[in-house]
Amino acid sequence: MLRKYCFRIMMCFYLIAEIITQAFYGNQRMEMKKLLKDTKVLIVDDDAIFLDAISTSLTMHGANVHSASNGIEAMELLKKTQVHFILSDMRMPESDGMDFLKNLRVADPNPPPFFFLTGYAAQYSIEEMKELGATGILAKPISLAALIETIAASIKP
Repeated sequence: MLRKYCFRIMMCFYLIAEIITQAFYGNQRMEMKKLLKDTKVLIVDDDAIFLDAISTSLTMHGANVHSASNGIEAMELLKKTQVHFILSDMRMPESDGMDFLKNLRVADPNPPPFFFLTGYAAQYSIEEMKELGATGILAKPISLAALIETIAASIKP
């Protein structure tokens, strides 16, 4: 339990450091903002602090961010909103990331790019995730720049 909270605190400090770093590099931030302009991103994570930090960071870089705390909420949101990119935690209560992806593939055979973001990336194989329909898997912690570049590369026509 303590390890989980230490990890969350570490992630928050990491994201805050990323935001501060980006503030000092205004031109680079402006270039990144162009990459995500008008991009609709759905982030699904049960950690409210992490969800808020990622949402705020991506919003600051031009994305239109929607969020959900589990796969059930995400599916409900997708009934009302179309998105260009989905980033989902794997381990969540009620409906984990894999259940969410399976349900999404049933509802939409051609979903937007779907990436898992997890602190347990080493426990899963990329091939296994791609067989489920995921575009890829990203490991926590991830730099904001790497996340923005992943989103931008995934939504290019």
